[in-house]
Amino acid sequence: MSKKIYGTKVTALGGQVGDFIDAAKMIILFEESLALPELRDCCVMHTGNQVADQIKVGDIFKIGEEPYEILAVGSEVQTNLTNLGHITVKFDGGKGEVLEGSLHVEEAPVPEITPGTEISIERM
Repeated sequence: MSKKIYGTKVTALGGQVGDFIDAAKMIILFEESLALPELRDCCVMHTGNQVADQIKVGDIFKIGEEPYEILAVGSEVQTNLTNLGHITVKFDGGKGEVLEGSLHVEEAPVPEITPGTEISIERM
């Protein structure tokens, strides 16, 4: 049985989200009520930002039902996600530089993200 560490629901996607996925294998999450207008075009907007526990390596990041093992957690991920609903998720297999606000997950294709898609972090 898994424990839900984090949960939110996508409300909108900026026009450049697909470009970031294709070119950099990453998505940028931002709570819709807190995102600055100049950042919205590159972000996956969401609402219902609920953080229940510390995010750790080995937890599972999910987009819909697609699971990705978390391989690295930047030092500011917990704070940024809790306060702003904002992190960058990199699908790079943990090979890239771990920046403070970045969560690195296994390298795999990113599924289609649409308004209503649930995003979560679970611990097995």
